[in-house]
Amino acid sequence: MKTIIFCRVSSREQEETGYSLDAQEQLLKDYSNKKQFKTIKTFRVSESASGKQVRKLFNELFEYATKKKINIICCEKIDRLTRNPKDAALVQDWIDEDKTREIHFVKESFVLNSNTRAHENLVWDMKVAIARFYTNNLSEEVKKGQ
Repeated sequence: MKTIIFCRVSSREQEETGYSLDAQEQLLKDYSNKKQFKTIKTFRVSESASGKQVRKLFNELFEYATKKKINIICCEKIDRLTRNPKDAALVQDWIDEDKTREIHFVKESFVLNSNTRAHENLVWDMKVAIARFYTNNLSEEVKKGQ
């Protein structure tokens, strides 16, 4: 099965202080090899995940996957892929369009697909909400310091 690897850090500073794109990529390559997936492309993103900033490569990821008929995306954790409900809805729409599509969140041992059970969808929704809270809270803390 063909797959795309998606690695992301929220800022260049994170990338330089230990949130390594290389470590994420190696983890995901090892996982893909173990599952006998064929990695077609790797997206490496160093940008803010805030809803106010354009998520160009995030959108390119799903456009590429759709165009090339790649049905599996591997990502380290849910918060590496999305931290807001709008992007989470895009992810869900992408999965709902084709019942063979899956997103594997490797560190969380979680697979999102058309067969994801109700309680697992709740986990997905909660983790997106927690990631959004983290972003919003961080923004508030930064504003306090200004």
